[in-house]
Amino acid sequence: MRKWGSGQLVLAGLILAVMLGLAAGCSSNDKSESSSMSQVSVAAEAESLSNKSLAGADFSKNIVSAKDQYGQETGAGSSADNAASPSAAANPGFSIGGADSEGINRKLIYKGNLTMKVKNYSEAQSEIRNMVTLSGGYILQFSENSTNHEEGGQFVLKIPSSGFSSFMNDIEKIPHTSLQRSVQAQDVSEEYVDLEARLKVKQVLEARYLEFMQNAAKTEDLVTYTNELGKVQEIIEQTKGRMRYIDQNVAYSTVEIRVYQPEGRAAAGGESGSGHVLDRAKDAMGKSFDVLSAFGQGLIVWIAALLPVIVILSILGIPVWLWYRKRKKTVQ
Repeated sequence: MRKWGSGQLVLAGLILAVMLGLAAGCSSNDKSESSSMSQVSVAAEAESLSNKSLAGADFSKNIVSAKDQYGQETGAGSSADNAASPSAAANPGFSIGGADSEGINRKLIYKGNLTMKVKNYSEAQSEIRNMVTLSGGYILQFSENSTNHEEGGQFVLKIPSSGFSSFMNDIEKIPHTSLQRSVQAQDVSEEYVDLEARLKVKQVLEARYLEFMQNAAKTEDLVTYTNELGKVQEIIEQTKGRMRYIDQNVAYSTVEIRVYQPEGRAAAGGESGSGHVLDRAKDAMGKSFDVLSAFGQGLIVWIAALLPVIVILSILGIPVWLWYRKRKKTVQ
């Protein structure tokens, strides 16, 4: 067996040391290059994640993937926001804001429409205003009309969703002769989940741009990051505004009510027999008096219009008539 000399051992040790140093240098260069590349491409990756999350058909899965990607802090914040949302109150009659079998918090916008023919319009209007106050809602719009045939008004109300069902039932207790009712519901759950996913991704992108701005070494990079940050923040505010609008409409249902009171023969509620004949006779007699009254008024107006002409003709005609009469006597 060959034995190594001391000189050969020293030479082998130097070669081994040189090889280890070269390997360490290459590893350091690779790490620095990887760090710089990840810093440059993080914005593109975040934007790509945004597009992927919005392209999927199942929005609830997108939210789950966003939580796994960015940690539980974002998900916890979203849960807190949902708990504080005014739409969290559930309506036992319509299950507003309830969760379905897939665990999605349903957001439903309810709209009711009522048309009532009432016996006393003034009393009905007062009752409606009192009911709105007691329910915690408010009047969004009101218009009133009064003609020879009917007296009525149109209400547009905002009622808390938790009391929407009971309010619709209480309105029907107002004394009326006829009633038309309809209730519509719009499911905006899918849109809301889409907005939540979009908001989370854009908030992550906003945080990345803020980090880039702090570490920017060039003015050009700082300007670029500022412009991109402004675009992202604009989208964030638009998304939040749409979510607030949906929450408001989910929390307060819209109710449109038209109440009216017919007058004259229609107010009798469809009476038959001699009552109708007497009413028609009264109407005919009243119309005759109206015609005579209109003729007399027209005659008075016509005489008043001719009176100045008659006066002028009298002033001019009387002297002529007297002169003619005197001349006739002279001739005789």
